[in-house]
Amino acid sequence: MGLVNLDQLPDLNLAEGIVVRAVAGELELTVKGVPHLLVPGKVMVLPSNVPYSGRAVRDCYVVDVFHRVREDWRS
Repeated sequence: MGLVNLDQLPDLNLAEGIVVRAVAGELELTVKGVPHLLVPGKVMVLPSNVPYSGRAVRDCYVVDVFHRVREDWRS
């Protein structure tokens, strides 16, 4: 588990699938060009190899669960 402080997520397209759950605040995830607002309790499932980006609308905490371990985070 880790905590990352980001106002803006860069454009990403990960080989790993991801489940994002908003715990507090508001996060806008843009998936395939369509914005989605995540608020506490809301969950979004992103399959692998789907382009997305995001930004904190309000300070937020989210839980990200990756399907397969991200090799770049293994160390």
